[in-house]
Amino acid sequence: MQYTIDKWLKIFDKAHVVSQLLTYFRDCYSVIADYAVPQLLQSLALIPVAKRFNLVRLRKHILLYWDAGWLKSTILQHFASFVPPSVELTIESSFSDAVVRGSAARGRFIPPLAVKDLVVVPELNVALIKDEILQILLSVLENDRITVRLVKLAEALAEIDEDTRLWLAQKGIEVVDANAISYVPQMTMWTASHTLESINDNLRDAILSRFTVVHIPTGVLASHIVDVYRGMLRRDPEYEAQLREGLERVLSSWSLSDKDVATIHKWVEDFLKSLLDEGYLVTPRDASEMLKTAIAVSVLYGASPAPRPFVEDALGQLKEFLLRESVEERVLKLLASRPMTTKEIAKELGVPYMRAYRLLKRLERARLIVSAVRVKEKGGKEYVWTVPA
Repeated sequence: MQYTIDKWLKIFDKAHVVSQLLTYFRDCYSVIADYAVPQLLQSLALIPVAKRFNLVRLRKHILLYWDAGWLKSTILQHFASFVPPSVELTIESSFSDAVVRGSAARGRFIPPLAVKDLVVVPELNVALIKDEILQILLSVLENDRITVRLVKLAEALAEIDEDTRLWLAQKGIEVVDANAISYVPQMTMWTASHTLESINDNLRDAILSRFTVVHIPTGVLASHIVDVYRGMLRRDPEYEAQLREGLERVLSSWSLSDKDVATIHKWVEDFLKSLLDEGYLVTPRDASEMLKTAIAVSVLYGASPAPRPFVEDALGQLKEFLLRESVEERVLKLLASRPMTTKEIAKELGVPYMRAYRLLKRLERARLIVSAVRVKEKGGKEYVWTVPA
């Protein structure tokens, strides 16, 4: 596809800029962009909001988590090239101690990268990270205050200039003693992985709970291989420059007041009540994702804030994705313990029989579970579901 530079930069319609960006990445990456780019865009939009408002866990960390060889690192680094200069960005080829600890050596102090706005790690190999550093990372992703010890810290601090001292103070980095610093992380993290299956369940759950996980089923990827291949050949540097300019203006022109944020809170609360009335299972994590989505939409499409129907439409699109993922995970955990009938699954989930049946059939089509027909003692037949061996 050949792109042309329209009048939209002169007119500056925020919704059109965002639409053009999403369309361009869809042309380059097909279904991969449909899954990943909206989440990355929302995460980027939340960075300036998190810096202004003292809201709990407003940062949206992104983990691209699907099969190897399907352009996770490529799309991550490509989208990172659209991050505006107003966002402090660091791209690390792999995760290292420097992200959460910083370093001190030979009279030089390098602060932790976690005090920057955005850290991109194209490949996260958890198995190579020391346990101590992994625990610090988990705290960093929660934006908890961190204290780390560094050998030769005092020697390094003695050598830094006044400008660096001022920068450290602005970033909230405190010297605890001769060998320790303390700071509150400001980092949003984007990363990708396909190796989390090799670590224990508790650690994997702890990592996944800190991220908005973008997962694309293998079957979906495989069915779009031709479109993905075609997209790999598409790049338009001139058009990308215009998109970068447009996105920078979108992210610098938002204006949310405390009253606006309170209004968005109320909209999300009303939306959650409607989900409960419909019998959906909702977790605090789901609610947090919905709040982030509503605020990000207001940054990307509106000013103070986006119209309520627009926000509710975005929440509706998120609803099916989030609740499907959370319920599917619960079903798989139930079936991992023992085979169960449709009726038993429906009872465990607290949902109507047919809703449970449709969910189970969807999991079966994805080859995540298998079914067998069993004859009941009193006559009739029923499905029994289990995970494949």
